[in-house]
Amino acid sequence: MDTDRAKLVVEAEVRNRLIAECIQSVNDYLHGRAWEIFSNKFKSMNINLPRDLIACKICEEPMTGHYFEKEKKIIICANNVVNQEFDSTLGHEMVHLFDDARAEVDFHNPEHVACSEIRATNLSGECSNKGFLKHVRKGTVTKKYTQCVKDRATKSLMDNPHFKLKNMMEAEEIVGGVWDVCFYDYEPFSIDEAKRKAAGKKF
Repeated sequence: MDTDRAKLVVEAEVRNRLIAECIQSVNDYLHGRAWEIFSNKFKSMNINLPRDLIACKICEEPMTGHYFEKEKKIIICANNVVNQEFDSTLGHEMVHLFDDARAEVDFHNPEHVACSEIRATNLSGECSNKGFLKHVRKGTVTKKYTQCVKDRATKSLMDNPHFKLKNMMEAEEIVGGVWDVCFYDYEPFSIDEAKRKAAGKKF
C-alpha cells in the first residue's frame, strides 16, 4: 500500500510539474510577437478572445494540442508537447482559431479542414522544427518543405474522426485540390513574417 501511495504521489508531482511548465510556456507565448499579431488581428475583427482561451491539461490521447471549434478554445497537452516545439504547437492551433473566426470553417467539410491544416502547418513553423530550416532559398520553397506540409495535412485528414476517407490517396487529392489557395494564404502574417517563421527564425 505504501508503495502504491508513493507511486501516486510521484505521478501527481510529475503532472503538476508538467502543467506548471506548460502554463509558463503559454505565458511566454502571450508575450511574443506571434501572439501580438494574432491579438491585433482579432481586435480589428471586433472579436474578444476569452481569458481562458488556452488551457494546459494532461491528455490521454496521443496529441500535443487541439482546437475545440464549439467552445472556441485551445487545449495544450502538457504531457505530450515537446518544449522546443511548444510555440509551433500553440501556433498551429491559433491558426485554426483564426481561420474559424475569419471564415467560419465547416469542420465537417474535408476541403475546409484541409485548407486550415495546410495553413496551420505552414504558418506555425512546425516543418522547420522537423529539420527543414533552409527551405526558403532566395524566395523559393524546397520540395522537402512543401512535402512536409502536405504530409502532415494529409495525415490530419486521415486521423480526423469526422471523415471516413477510403485511403491516403483520397486525402492527398483533397489536400492537393486546395493547396495553391491555402498554402499561399499567409494571414494574419505578412509574407515576410510568414517566410521568417517558416525558416525557423524569429519575427
